[in-house]
Amino acid sequence: MESSHADLPPHGGGDQPLTDVLSGSSAESEQLQAQEQPEQPVAGTDPEADVQPAQEHEEVRAEQQMPIGTNIEVDSSDADSTLGETLSNATTSVTSSVFEYRYEHGRRYHAYADDAYFLPNDEAEADRLDLQHEVWKISLNRALYLAPIPRDGLNVLDIGTGTGIWAIEFAEEQPASQVTGTDLSPIQPTWVPPNCQFEIDNAEETWTFPKPFDFIHARVLMMGMHDWPHFFQQAFEHLKPGGWVEVQELVFPLGCDDGSAKPDNAFLKWAERARDAAGKIGINTNSPPHFPEYMANVGFVNIKEHRAKWPLGPWARGEKEKLMGHYMLENALAGVQGASLMLFTKVLGWTKDEVEVDLANVRKEMINRRNHVYCPMYVHYAQKPPLPEAAAEC
Repeated sequence: MESSHADLPPHGGGDQPLTDVLSGSSAESEQLQAQEQPEQPVAGTDPEADVQPAQEHEEVRAEQQMPIGTNIEVDSSDADSTLGETLSNATTSVTSSVFEYRYEHGRRYHAYADDAYFLPNDEAEADRLDLQHEVWKISLNRALYLAPIPRDGLNVLDIGTGTGIWAIEFAEEQPASQVTGTDLSPIQPTWVPPNCQFEIDNAEETWTFPKPFDFIHARVLMMGMHDWPHFFQQAFEHLKPGGWVEVQELVFPLGCDDGSAKPDNAFLKWAERARDAAGKIGINTNSPPHFPEYMANVGFVNIKEHRAKWPLGPWARGEKEKLMGHYMLENALAGVQGASLMLFTKVLGWTKDEVEVDLANVRKEMINRRNHVYCPMYVHYAQKPPLPEAAAEC
């Protein structure tokens, strides 16, 4: 496996900071750089050490670089202090039964496989997911993926598609590709590109797709995935030889490198409780560091790992880092209730009132700019071995 920073300690531990891990320091990336046209350095990075995004050439899209969030520093000037003050057994067709949502604690939840995922699927959650999509695009320098897949004419699967925004944008970006998005909830729009479709499916059940895929994408399945090795096994089985899988994930608990948020900080404690509650139902919220092992065990090759830190609040230095932090804070403020209500009441036995009282303290710490808290982010991609040249020519 190639890693952008193979010896990097887990977040929150060790003395080595989680920096410069997405700049592609391998010999392959250096060769790509030599072929590229020079571009302006990205704000918040060292201009002399900055690695520019790879250029497209012929039919293959070169690997994208990810400098945003790889080297976050505290902005001691407090120049933009007002920025953060705003607070499947088988694939199921979309039938009326799928729309029979459940309503609890004032939020709406999916009805299909209702014990598989504890977050809501209402309009507020859909808006949050679309905001989170924008954070990913900032971090990936407006790219939708990093894997070096062919430019067009692909059969693509988006697991856990949510509002469908990633699948729709991919379909628009590659009009000769066919994109299928799956999710537990039918909250995707009706008007979509002709090369994009959505299906209701539980990704933890046996996959029954009739045709293999060239590219399988998944993003932020953390709170709904109980068995990641099984996920990668199914992805491997449903890829064509030479196809790619990419998983973009966040990690709990949260991190703070400079001690500005104390161990008893309500925000950090909330993330620890969410991790512990998820663990009680078989979900490991710190699985991404193990993805390279899971990928290799089922036969993937060309495994690559990228890491970054996403600031929760506009405390980081750099225009893009500050914007990403602002959006991440809004994402957290909008999502903390939905992430807590079902999980804490059903798993930890709290009452709704107890959850709301705790969240009031959590939100106070969220908007405190003195707390330099971040969310660790991982992107992994890997390839199913291509056919040997002799076999491919037959």
